[in-house]
Amino acid sequence: MNFLLDFIDSYTQNKLEILNTIKDSRKSISFEALAHITGFEQRTIQKYVEDIRYDHKNAEINDISVIVSDDKYVQVTYENYKGYHRFVQYLIATSFSIILLQDLLLGEQLSLVQLSIEYYISDSTIKRRIQEINHHIKDYELRIISRKGMLLIDGPELQIRLFAYILFWNLYKGRTWVFQVVKREWAIAFVDTVFEQSKAIRNLSNVEEIYYTVAINKTRQIRGYPIQFSQRWLQQFFSKEFLASDKPWISDYNLTENEGLYFLLLAQTNAKFYLIKEYEEPIFLFHQTEKTLLYKSVEAFFRKFSEQIEFIDVQMKAELYKYLLSYHLFCMIFHNFSMGINNYTGGKVLVTNHPKLEKKLNRLIDELYMETKISLFQERKFLRERYALIFSMIGQVSKFEPLLLIYIDTDLPFLAEKKIIGQIKRYTEESYNIMFVNENATFSKYEVDLVLTTSYIEGFQDFISPDKIVYISENLKPEDIIRIRDNLEKLLLEKEE
Repeated sequence: MNFLLDFIDSYTQNKLEILNTIKDSRKSISFEALAHITGFEQRTIQKYVEDIRYDHKNAEINDISVIVSDDKYVQVTYENYKGYHRFVQYLIATSFSIILLQDLLLGEQLSLVQLSIEYYISDSTIKRRIQEINHHIKDYELRIISRKGMLLIDGPELQIRLFAYILFWNLYKGRTWVFQVVKREWAIAFVDTVFEQSKAIRNLSNVEEIYYTVAINKTRQIRGYPIQFSQRWLQQFFSKEFLASDKPWISDYNLTENEGLYFLLLAQTNAKFYLIKEYEEPIFLFHQTEKTLLYKSVEAFFRKFSEQIEFIDVQMKAELYKYLLSYHLFCMIFHNFSMGINNYTGGKVLVTNHPKLEKKLNRLIDELYMETKISLFQERKFLRERYALIFSMIGQVSKFEPLLLIYIDTDLPFLAEKKIIGQIKRYTEESYNIMFVNENATFSKYEVDLVLTTSYIEGFQDFISPDKIVYISENLKPEDIIRIRDNLEKLLLEKEE
């Protein structure tokens, strides 16, 4: 969702802020209180609330209600978060900038005059909105330009396609079919024909995402924006025999050869594709036999990662291969995108919360590029977050951060104390590099950063300040975990300073 917020106009952003403030109040809130919280004047709040109520009526989402009383109070209620989320998506989808992007990404050519008349917006406002959009999409090698009075998206076709996948999927998440040129039934039949073996591993979300990408591909092809590859480039990913072979599904669905091969490549950027043995084994064998750039890049990663981050044995290599192949292929096809189609940000959270790990991964990727000169290693942002996810699968992701020593002293049975230690580790180890001195003879309680206890004795203050003592319940509760994490965060900041 954050990806979409970059492109909406300030008026829609303000509506979303006010809507979110009303939602967070969890009850009826006055216009006066909204004005105080958001910084808008009351009459401005009233105008936004009226617009939100009007939008709600047009959205026709039954799971959410916007209630405005005569004494200037407003409340948002919803049966489940899905209803609220759908309403937010509706507000974003109906903002002018998003409407414009959707039309242009699907290959429509629009004139300034046409847009001005249809949306009652002046030419100067439209040009300003385009300038704002261009500011955000320039990093993806894209821009909106005017050619002979018509607006269009300019840039490499592969970049346009990926940007379209991200925007449409994150905007609708399968909620509705918005592709007028391509019927959903056509997309379903095409995917079933090409990937019949994949039915066993598909989940509903993944397959709907594939239908969206297929529809975008077909729409842009129909509207005169084809994919073009050289044979030499394709030979990095497909054997000469496969490229020369008959592929009846391509002509059956009125695709060009390049469009069909591009779809096969796009599928391989999702690691789940390699769960199908009929696809995995010949692809892996091809890259290994031909010693392709993809193969060399993955082997270089394993060597360097084992040296600098965490050792990867043969068995773990076999497990991780599909992830690395899909990540590296993505970086060979697309450039300057830090996210995939679903805009997953978990890897970003990992590197943000672990600055020392981020530095190590940056160095690793830079060295991989310097040593191999394989251009995909220039996609540092994308790879850094994926490599962090890989590390979280096989090692303690916080191990490079400052060590925080904890001493636990309770009146509980020994086994109960060990249970609490295990619970705390599960809730904190991904964020903090902690060690319980009770389990490690290397350190003594006089070196600890934090004491956890269930008793009220005074002796702890002989070796640690009172503000570093946390009292916990004998049966660990959520509020105990919150207090522990808050204290660990403070300690981490102190150590980093």
